[in-house]
Amino acid sequence: MLWALPRIIEYIGYDPSVSNPNTLGGRLLRHRQLRGMTQKDLARRIGIDPATLSRLERNQGRCLKSVMKKLAVFRSNSTVQDEESGGE
Repeated sequence: MLWALPRIIEYIGYDPSVSNPNTLGGRLLRHRQLRGMTQKDLARRIGIDPATLSRLERNQGRCLKSVMKKLAVFRSNSTVQDEESGGE
C-alpha cells in the first residue's frame, strides 16, 4: 500500500502519518513516503544501512556528517527529478 501513499496524500491534502515534520526524522519519513519508497529502497539509494535510516526516522541517535551529506545529495537530486517530471 506504500505505493499508493503519494496519491492518498494528494487527495486528502495532508500527510496524516507524520507527527512532527519539523524534526529530521519527520522530514525523512515524509520525503520517503511521498515517493512511495521503503526504508530499504531509500537506504540502498543513499548508501546507508536500513537500520540507520530507521533510527534517523525515529529521531534516535545522532546523524553523522557523512550521512547528512548523502541525504542532502539525494534530496537535491530527487527534488530536481520531481520538478522535471511535474512532481510525480
